[in-house]
Amino acid sequence: MRITFAKEKIFTGIQKAISIIPSKSGAAALRCLWLKAEDGAVTLFSTDSNLEFTGTYPCEVAEPGFIGIQGQIFQGLVSTCKGDIEMTYNEGDGFVTLRHSSGVCKLPIMSLNWFQEVKPFPTSLPVYWSGEMIKEVIDRISFCINDDTTMMDALSCLYITRRDGKIDICGLNGHLFAMYSIINEQLQDHLPEPGVLIQKPYLTPLNKWLSNTDIELNFANNTIFFKNDNNEILSIPLVVNYEFPDYMNFLQRIQEGHSTLTVNKSDISRALNRISTVNNDAESCTDLFISEDKNFIDCSANIENTGEVLEKIAITYDGDIRKISFRTRNLIAVLNHFESKEIKIKMTSDVGPCSFEGEEDLFYNVVLMPVQTVEKSYED
Repeated sequence: MRITFAKEKIFTGIQKAISIIPSKSGAAALRCLWLKAEDGAVTLFSTDSNLEFTGTYPCEVAEPGFIGIQGQIFQGLVSTCKGDIEMTYNEGDGFVTLRHSSGVCKLPIMSLNWFQEVKPFPTSLPVYWSGEMIKEVIDRISFCINDDTTMMDALSCLYITRRDGKIDICGLNGHLFAMYSIINEQLQDHLPEPGVLIQKPYLTPLNKWLSNTDIELNFANNTIFFKNDNNEILSIPLVVNYEFPDYMNFLQRIQEGHSTLTVNKSDISRALNRISTVNNDAESCTDLFISEDKNFIDCSANIENTGEVLEKIAITYDGDIRKISFRTRNLIAVLNHFESKEIKIKMTSDVGPCSFEGEEDLFYNVVLMPVQTVEKSYED
């Protein structure tokens, strides 16, 4: 194999390929980057045995070939090379040579027996979805997905399903639930029943790989495929052995009967940030007391050895609940994912599910469970 490539035309692809493979741990075969040169291009393959990446980039191919090399080392060498890079491998040598403007580097060749065949992008008609929107959905939903992947259930997954002419994208971890609804007729037609589950650890590399342009999306063999406008392909295995909880049960419960509190997001966020400074691991909650005239809430935390914070905030309120408490960090996280200036909180009871909505966040909904606290007094 003998090829010459411009660093600027391939290096981003190398970074994407390397980003999904183990850096030190795991089998040596999974730390390989595979290169196939033919027809005026070089194709990169990488995998961590679950995620798979394929990308094809222009280069001068004097002699075609197929090799495997240590991905992290190759990336490091290419990153420091100057000008065009000539890459040569003579069968039987056991190493590949990289020549650039100021020197020569050599890397050992990996056994071709280690190569794991990469799934091709399905030939069926793909779905088109904005990469920018996919990134926004991941950001707005992933904070509600369980981080404990050892549980191996649907609560550690992003869930995509169809409902009432829309696509619901959901995440749930037991005390937090988020749902973003979109309209995409193509996706509705192609989405497998009863929906698909993507494990949370795969969302980070997907988010890094995505561009803001339209993405081609497809499904085959319990795998979801993404292809960008550079024809780079990322495939992710779907979880098939678990069922996502019926989230409509608690959403319907909220709609059937609730007290509604509307508050300025900036006002309550500033108050919560001050309260978080006196919270500790043992006492990490904020109490919300609704005034008799229903025009204000007192946001407070009273914690021995760290202090007391009391903030009065104007609200609009319709309901009977007089006090409710939330874990401060959870409440801050929920508010940070809204763009709306005013946040509407629908409360079923002081211990029941509470829905967060905003007029500028159409089709986005977060549900947070309150906590029970014990009132205490604080004295100097």
